[in-house]
Amino acid sequence: MSRTTFLNVDDSKAGMEDLDKEKINKLIQEASKNSKFFKQQQRREEDNRRRIEVKLSKIKSFTPFQIEQAEKSADRYLSQLDKTRDLSRTFCHIDMDAFYASVEMRENPALQHVPMAVGGEGMLSTSNYLARQFGVRAAMPGFIGRQLCPNLVIVPCDFKKYRIDSSKVMKIISEYDDNYGSCGLDEAFADLTNHLQIRAVSSEQQRTFPKEDNSTDTITFGITAEETVQEIRHRIYLSTRLTASAGIACNMRLAKLCSDINKPNGQYQLESNVNIILNFIRNLPIRKIKGIGKVTALHLESLQIETVNDIYLKRGILKLIEYSTTFDFLMRVCNGYGSTTIEHDDIQKSIGHETTFTSTNDSSQLISICQDLAKETVDELISDRILCKRVTLKIKTVNFEILTRSKTLSSYTDSLNIITDTAVALLKNELDQDLELPALRLMGVRVADLKMKSSDLPILQFFSKQSTTSNTTGENAHDIVEDIDDEDDSEGLSLDDNQHTDDCNLQLIHNNNNDDDDEDSTSSTTLCPVCQKMLLGDNDKINKHIDLCLNGEMIRTTIKEEDQRTSPQTAHIKRTQPTQAKSTPPAKRQRKKLTITPPRTNGIDNYFFKQ
Repeated sequence: MSRTTFLNVDDSKAGMEDLDKEKINKLIQEASKNSKFFKQQQRREEDNRRRIEVKLSKIKSFTPFQIEQAEKSADRYLSQLDKTRDLSRTFCHIDMDAFYASVEMRENPALQHVPMAVGGEGMLSTSNYLARQFGVRAAMPGFIGRQLCPNLVIVPCDFKKYRIDSSKVMKIISEYDDNYGSCGLDEAFADLTNHLQIRAVSSEQQRTFPKEDNSTDTITFGITAEETVQEIRHRIYLSTRLTASAGIACNMRLAKLCSDINKPNGQYQLESNVNIILNFIRNLPIRKIKGIGKVTALHLESLQIETVNDIYLKRGILKLIEYSTTFDFLMRVCNGYGSTTIEHDDIQKSIGHETTFTSTNDSSQLISICQDLAKETVDELISDRILCKRVTLKIKTVNFEILTRSKTLSSYTDSLNIITDTAVALLKNELDQDLELPALRLMGVRVADLKMKSSDLPILQFFSKQSTTSNTTGENAHDIVEDIDDEDDSEGLSLDDNQHTDDCNLQLIHNNNNDDDDEDSTSSTTLCPVCQKMLLGDNDKINKHIDLCLNGEMIRTTIKEEDQRTSPQTAHIKRTQPTQAKSTPPAKRQRKKLTITPPRTNGIDNYFFKQ
C-alpha cells in the first residue's frame, strides 16, 4: 500500500483502481515542482512530520502495562457502544455516478467515449471514468490533469443544468422517505424502514414502471430493500437518463461505504449482522473512510495503521495519544457504528459566491470580478426575497493566504449598488493599504445577517430538505469533514477550506449555497411567540420549535432567578463597579487566516460522528 503524502494522487475514488501510482505521482511532482502550491504543500507536510515525530517520541515513553490498561479501557468503551448498536433500520445512500460529467456527456454524446472532466485549468470538479484511469480526479488542477492525460477534454461547469437534474433525483427519493437528507446536488440518504413496511402490503401495480420512456413494456419490482433501491435507481434513470449507484445498510456510514462498492451503476447491500459488518469494514483501507483525510492518514500510517482493522489492533495506543473526540470517532469507525437519524441544519446563515482565476494583481480586473460576484449574490437575494445587513469579502493570495474583511450596513438591503459598492470598497481598501499584497487567485462575496423581505425578523429557513449542511452544493458534499484533524484544507490535490467537497472543489466555479426546493418556497410562515423568529414548515415542526424555545426560556429564567437569590452582593458589585478601560493599541491592519475547521452542525455531515 502506498504511503500518503499531500502531493500524491488520491486513488480512493471509484474508477481509480489499479493505477500506475508511481508514474502518476512522478508526473504530478514534475508538473508542480517550483510552484507556490508545491512549496506550500511541502511546508505543510514537513510540519506534520514534526508533529508525528513528537507523537512517536511520546509513545516510546509508555510502558507495556500502560498500553495494556489502555486497551482494556478501550474494550470497555466498545462494550458500552455495542449496547447502543441499532440493526433494525434500513438506510440507502444514493450517489449519482460522476454527476457533472455524466450530465455533460448526456448533453454532448461525443464526450462519452473520450476522457473528460468538468471544471477549468485552475481546478477540476469531477472527471468521467475514462479520465480516472489516467489518474485525473476532482480537486486536481486542470493543467496537471492534462499532464496525466494529454487528450483530456475539459468542459466548464454549468450549475443551472445540474440543479434541474438534481431536483428530479431528489423528488424521486422523497417519495420513499420524505425526511431524506441530501448532500449537495448528487447524493442523498434515505431511511427506507417505514417505506418497506408499507411496501410489504402494496399492490404489484404500485411497484410497476415502464422499462423505457413511452414504452408499453413494464417491470415490476419486489418488496425487499434491494429491489426497492433498484426501483429508485431505475426511476432516476427514466427521469434523467443518468445512472446512480447505491448502498444499503443499517446505518448511514455503512450505507455510504456500500454505495462505493459496485460503482458505477450498481448497488451493494450489507447484511445487518454484527460479524458481517465487522468483517466488511475492518478490511477497508483507512482512506476509504470519510473523516480520514490526508493529515489523519499520515498520523495513522506512522503507527503502522493502514486498514480499519489496524485501528482496532492499535486501540490502546490511540487511547493514550489521541484526543477523546478523535478516539471516539476511530472506535466508532472500526466497529461499524454510524448515525441512524437523518437530521437537518435548518438555519440559512449566509448567501455567497466565489471563484478562482489566473493569479493577477491588476486592480481593474479584480474589481470587475468583485462586481460580478456581488451581482450574482444580489440576484439570489432578490430571487429568494431576502435582505442582508452584512457584506464579507474573501480573497486568497498566490501564497495561499486567506483574508476576510466584513462591513455591517446601516440597514437591511438587497440593493445591487449598495452591496457592490461595499464589496468593492473592501477590496480597494486591501489593495490600497497593502502595497506588498501578493497577486490574488480567489475571490468571494458573501452576505449575512439575513431577514425575509417585508419582515423585521431574522430569517430562519426551517425544515429545508435541499441540504443538511449550510454551505454545500457540490458533488460529495459529505466531505465537509474530510479530515478529522481539520487541516486538509489546501486546494489542488486536497480540499479547500470552505468548500467541503470531493467531486467538486467549488473554488473553481461560482458557488451557490442556497437552493431551496419548490415545496419549501411555498411553505406558510408563523411567528414564534417566544423568540420572535419567522418559522417555515408544517405544524408539527413549528410546535417542536416553540416547545424548545419555551424550555430554553424557562431554563434561562430559572438560572437568572437563582443567581439573584444566591449572590445579591455579587450582582450589586457587578452593577456598581466601574468598567476598567483596556488600553488598546492604535488601529492596525492584521491579516486573518480563515479558520479551516469546518462548522459542526446537526446535519448529514455529522453522520459519522454520531451513533
